[in-house]
Order: sequence, then structure tokens, then C-alpha cells
Amino acid sequence: MPRRPLPMRRREHVVGVLTLLDAEPGGMQRDDIDLGQALAEVTTIEILLSAVASFQNSYH
Repeated sequence: MPRRPLPMRRREHVVGVLTLLDAEPGGMQRDDIDLGQALAEVTTIEILLSAVASFQNSYH
């Protein structure tokens, strides 16, 4: 199964990787990769916001 790692970035720093798996023969299309990168960016924002909220809650 072909894989496509997509960086999860905060500015220039990579904080993780989202890996797309391609179940269809023929490889991924550009639209698939673009959508995957958008999902990686939204996921990164959510992870970072959750970390900030946890940090703030630990001091209250």
C-alpha cells in the first residue's frame, strides 16, 4: 500500500507527520495530497491548542 508522509508544521518547525495511505492502484492525485496537507494543518492547530489548554489548566 503506497504511503505519503505529510508534515505537520508550526511555522518552520515540523511537530509531527500525518501519513496518507493509498488503497487504490495508480498513486495519489494532487487533489488527494492537497486535501491531506490541509487535514494535517488543521490537526496540528488542534493539537497545539489542546496542549496550550492543558498547560493553562494545570496552573489554575
